[in-house]
Amino acid sequence: MLLVDAPHTAYFEDAANERFLAFMESRGSAFRPGPDDFGDLLARHGWWAEPYTLSRLAAGACAWLPAPPERLCPPHDHHWVVRAHLADRHSWLD
Repeated sequence: MLLVDAPHTAYFEDAANERFLAFMESRGSAFRPGPDDFGDLLARHGWWAEPYTLSRLAAGACAWLPAPPERLCPPHDHHWVVRAHLADRHSWLD
């Protein structure tokens, strides 16, 4: 099983995040853009994945997770939330 909470590329393009990104860069932190399609990235490496952006979760797009409260999905927080498992293994997710 794999659970991912990672930034979407839109996070790095949003002017509201410039201050935080400059801070991370000043510390030498490897905070770099993530993929545009996390599900595709994982599938290429043998994973079955359910990727959601925070905005999709807030809209109720995930059948197994209730929409989170608005305070957990701010407009300038572009992140992926992904649930995945190795595609060749049986899982309770199937």
